[in-house]
Amino acid sequence: MLTLAVDTSSATESVALLADREILVERTVRVLTNHAASLIPSIDSILSACGVKISDIDLYALTVGPGSFTGLRIAASTIKGLAFSSGKPMVGVSTLEALACNAAPTPHPVCPLMDARRKEVYAALYRIRDSGYPERIQADQVASPEKFIANTPERTLFLGEGARKYSHVIADMNPSGVVFDKPGSESVRAANVGLLGVDLYSKGQTLDLITFSPAYLRLPQAEENKAGRSPQHT
Repeated sequence: MLTLAVDTSSATESVALLADREILVERTVRVLTNHAASLIPSIDSILSACGVKISDIDLYALTVGPGSFTGLRIAASTIKGLAFSSGKPMVGVSTLEALACNAAPTPHPVCPLMDARRKEVYAALYRIRDSGYPERIQADQVASPEKFIANTPERTLFLGEGARKYSHVIADMNPSGVVFDKPGSESVRAANVGLLGVDLYSKGQTLDLITFSPAYLRLPQAEENKAGRSPQHT
């Protein structure tokens, strides 16, 4: 089974092609403008590298949020269009769960943190067992870094761009916590999205192409302002 996996939830764009659970190729780049102009060329590039046509793809996997509103919408519309036109299934993976996969198996909780701007983070808690797959402890949420980090267990492993940005808050709120800052660990890898997606597909957890929409966790600022809400609150 060939799986095409993508992530455009941040300024980093990652695309991967997997044969069952084997990673054939992965391309991860920093996008300087937006993903609308680069995602399709990235997909074409990795397919060409493996001599694969888009019609050969059996499964599509993508991160469904949280993350950049624009980035999530671009991936959702692109992959939904490809899946709909081909009649192939699509699975959705939590961005934070895919990010947590960057940590090695550990007995301590793992906390992926993404910068949500507005002085907030997207965050969750996981356990990473020997299998390498995350087991959820707390659901995805958006909160101030102070509020979330203050309630994390001791010896929590923090990773992601949010962990790097708010490392001083981690030092204050969870002094025994560890910031995992290995180069490349702050970005979501499409290969992990694909591996998690294959697992979801094996469990029959596919997305409805008609009703699916990304999990933003909060409204875009423009919609919050329209509703009369302060942009500093969720």
